Order: sequence, then structure tokens, then C-alpha cells
Amino acid sequence: MICAPSILGDSFGVFAALSFENPGLLRVLAVNHSDTPYNDLVCTHYAPVVSAFVGVSDRLTERLRSRLPSRSTEVFGIGYGVETPETPAPREPLQDRPIRLLYCGRMDHEQKRVLALVALTDELARRGTPHELALIGDGPAAQAIDEMALTRPTIRRFPAASPPGIASALGGADLFLLPSRYEGLSVALLEAMARGCIPVLTPSDSGTDQLIADGRTGFLADAGPDAGDETTGLALADAVERAIGAGDASLVDIRVEGHALILGRFAVDRCAARYGAVIDRIARSAPRAWPSHLPAAFTGPGGGGSGTVPHDAPERLSAALAGLAGRSIAVYGVGRHTLELREVFERSPATIVAFLDDDAARQGASLWGIPITAPEEAGAHGAEDILISSWLHQRGMAARCAARTGARVHTLYPETSAPSTNPRLHSQRFSSRCC
Repeated sequence: MICAPSILGDSFGVFAALSFENPGLLRVLAVNHSDTPYNDLVCTHYAPVVSAFVGVSDRLTERLRSRLPSRSTEVFGIGYGVETPETPAPREPLQDRPIRLLYCGRMDHEQKRVLALVALTDELARRGTPHELALIGDGPAAQAIDEMALTRPTIRRFPAASPPGIASALGGADLFLLPSRYEGLSVALLEAMARGCIPVLTPSDSGTDQLIADGRTGFLADAGPDAGDETTGLALADAVERAIGAGDASLVDIRVEGHALILGRFAVDRCAARYGAVIDRIARSAPRAWPSHLPAAFTGPGGGGSGTVPHDAPERLSAALAGLAGRSIAVYGVGRHTLELREVFERSPATIVAFLDDDAARQGASLWGIPITAPEEAGAHGAEDILISSWLHQRGMAARCAARTGARVHTLYPETSAPSTNPRLHSQRFSSRCC
């Protein structure tokens, strides 16, 4: 049996435990989907029981090989496979019609930065550039998008669609927008290029460089992962206007070259054949049993955690709160990191006056009787300091959360892929406003 656990470390732990019972029966295939430290830890932690590793992008493949040098011959690069027609659908000339822009995917702001698309349309409207933006999907930022669309006739959001519906939308749009802060290898991007919808996207560390040559297979917007919505919207508007300025003939060439790239490397039958070859290989390989002296669970003795909270998090948080004793603070983040550290927060010598979250659906609610509000409202609640409560997203959250009222921003972990065991309080003052 070939097992391919995903998402959570403890899903690998299940098969590590099963390998005790019958190691001859199981082979484990680890697929690294995203350029995050959590995925790195899962793959390296469970390497003893993994028969082969797959990186879905060139960068992730090389990253796995560098972290597992003794296993480099068992690391394979296989992208996602997408349905790819023989030729991309033609578009009518742009002359005398608005350019059609499309976003397909999760309505999420933490990773996908979808609210920047509203800033994009505002900037295009200011420049007098005729356009239409359709967003397809659901998610935590959907309500915010819908509210903003009420006063912006160029924006329409549609609920999640079936694969044929997505294919039809991509076949009719001119440009596919992807303003993400980070990606692995975006399936939506592959599908867009397969259907001749030219990508306009912000660069990310993984996947973008192997797909997008600026001006040849798409257009890159000059906005890094920490850029705010207005900055990102402005950069996207510049890229959209470069696409329009390229002219219809050049856009046809870009469409054709992008389609050919997907057909040659990411067509579903090609990728299925590559996975089949890896599966056949590991099925013939010797079994690998999880070391009996190690716990199978990823979350540590007793379980109960998500694996996204480092083992030294309580110690680090206690030290951070001790350094803020007597001050009024806001805690940025109401996800697993905060929830699993509730006991530490409840003993806080600092006064927690608010929790902050980017998700408009959570704002206005409360956590443990303390209000949840937008980051830019921290000062209105009397917060003198902001403490980032996240390991996975600490860097981006800290960069975005520059306190509007001059509050000081504190992080718990050093800027490394895995936290150390020495608890320290890291502080930095940012001058731009929270977003």
C-alpha cells in the first residue's frame, strides 16, 4: 500500500505508527506542496519512514534535496497535472471593450491578498482604464469583497464553481490575477495558462520563476510578499497596463507560449505517468519502519496540538509577556497558535485589551471575553504594544502590522525556518500603517 499523507504532521504519524505493526505492507510518499517551514519540518521529521519525496515545484524539489542530502536520489520533482486543451481559446481584440480580469481561488487575505484586487480596480478606474473584474470562490474574505463590490460596479464575485465552470471562465477572460504573498505551485495559475488566460501576478519564492518569464508567458507586478494592499494594487495596475500596451498580437504570442509550457510539463497525463513511475519504484523498494524509540505523533507526548505551535512556544510567550508586564497590549492572531497557548495568555502580567485579525468575518466577535478587531483599530482599544501570535506567518504579519498609533510590534521567534530553544523577545518599530 502506497500512502501519501498531507497537510498535518500527525497524518504522517498515523502511517509511522502503522509501520510498527506491518512494515512490509506500507510505503510512504511525502509530497511537499508549499514553501513553508512547517512543511520542511514534517518532511525532515518523518524522513526515516518515507520511501520517496516529491516537490511540486523546482524550488521545493531543490529545497528537499538540500535538507535531505543523503536522500537526494529519492527526491523527485513532479508538478500538478491539469487538463490542457490542444490549443488555447482565442479572444476578440481589446479595441473598444474593457479588459476582462479574473481571479479564481480561495477568498483569503492572509496568503492570497485578495483585498489588493479591490485596490487594483480603484487604481485602474482612477487612470480611466476600462476593465471588468470577476472573482470566483469562497473564503474568509468573501464578505469583505462583497461589501466593497457594492460601491464598485466593475467588480463581481461569484461562488465557487465546478471545474467545467472554471475552465469556461478562464477561456473567456484576458488576464488571470494572482496577488499571493506565497505559493507552492499554484494549480489555478497552471489552469489559467492552459486555457490561454495570461497571468498577472506578484512574484513568490516557489513556482513563479519556472512558469513566468515577464512579458513572454505573463506579467510580474513589482510587489513583494510584505507589500500592503495599496502598494500591491498599484503594482498590479502597472502590470495590467503593460499587458494592454503590448497589443493584441503580442498577447496572442504570450498566450500560445504559456499554453505550450503547460502542455509540455503539466498536462495531466504526463504528471500521472511521473507519479506512476515513482509509485512503482517505491513499491519495489525495501520497507522503511519508523524508529521504535521515537514517538509516532508529530505533536509530542500526549498529543492535543496542531503541530503548528513550536514546543518552546509557551516558554517564549511567557518571556515575552513578562517583558510587557504592566502594559496594555493587543495580540495579533486568533488561530491555533493563540488557542493552544490560552493558559499562558490567561496568566499574562500584561493587560490584553484586544485580539487582532485580518479576517473581517471574525472582527466584532470576541475571544475569552476580549474583543477581536482589525489591526488598524489596536490603538482605539488603548494598545501600547502589539504581540504577534504566530509561528508560520510571523514575518508577514509583523511586516503588515505597523502600528498606526505608534505601538511597538513584538515577535516571538527569530527569522529562521525553525525556532531555536532559547526564548527571546524580538521587537521592531514599523513606520507604515497596519493593514
